Amino acid sequence: MKDYYKTLNIPVNASPADIKKAYRVLAMRFHPDKNAGDKYAEAFFKELQEAYSVLSKPHERRVYTQKRFYNTASAQKFEGNGALTPVHFLEDCKQLETYVRSLDFFRMDKIGLHDHIIRLLSPSSIHMLERFGEISTNDKIVEAILNSIQPLPLALAKNITTILSKIQSKSAQTSERINAFIKRKKQEAFWERYQIPILIVVTLFICVIIYELSK
Repeated sequence: MKDYYKTLNIPVNASPADIKKAYRVLAMRFHPDKNAGDKYAEAFFKELQEAYSVLSKPHERRVYTQKRFYNTASAQKFEGNGALTPVHFLEDCKQLETYVRSLDFFRMDKIGLHDHIIRLLSPSSIHMLERFGEISTNDKIVEAILNSIQPLPLALAKNITTILSKIQSKSAQTSERINAFIKRKKQEAFWERYQIPILIVVTLFICVIIYELSK
């Protein structure tokens, strides 16, 4: 969930007047009319409107605040604290990449990781990346996600690379990186599937050679 209080830069116990004042100040600063062509300002302005729409209504604010408290008590992190932009999205992907590197690959919840990334790469997120069209940032996002799914088996990894392909169509280099990743995962899957039979055959072959030489 999003932290609307952080978006408006107000405390949880802010009064209705404080909420309205904070919204007006930020809305005037980031209004599209004053930031023509600035997609980041436009995105943050929408976040402001969404936050104010909830916090300005007593019942919706009460329900939201209760959920927010529950999430905090459950040690769940907020998502989308700022404007939903490619830069913020890239930060989330890099944090995920760092977190995955700290895990024990043999004990990690691979299905859980897969499901989390699928949620991260939601249709709305893909649409946002396409709307901004920041190819360089998109390439870095793809790279971070690929690094994060290294531990996943081929089937799960392919689900994610299929989605990644939707945000990198203008970058030949990133397309090649995805294809190389899938090729490597296929090789790993082949080896994992046939390594025991191959090792048995090689061992028998060596035994036969040793036997023949010992005659």
